[in-house]
Amino acid sequence: MGNIGTGHWIFAGVFVVVFIAIITAAYRKDFKKVGVHYRHVWIILLIILILYFSIFYLNKII
Repeated sequence: MGNIGTGHWIFAGVFVVVFIAIITAAYRKDFKKVGVHYRHVWIILLIILILYFSIFYLNKII
């Protein structure tokens, strides 16, 4: 990590902000077209998070 300079961090930060903005805009545009399919997307995200942290926790124990 010694070769990572300030410019790299600035680029990474700008990239993340722009990427999230584009993904959010695309999601909103798509939601208007097929909103029926996104009705329970939060449940899927919750299941993914629970699985992820369960695996992480089990790896810590074992």
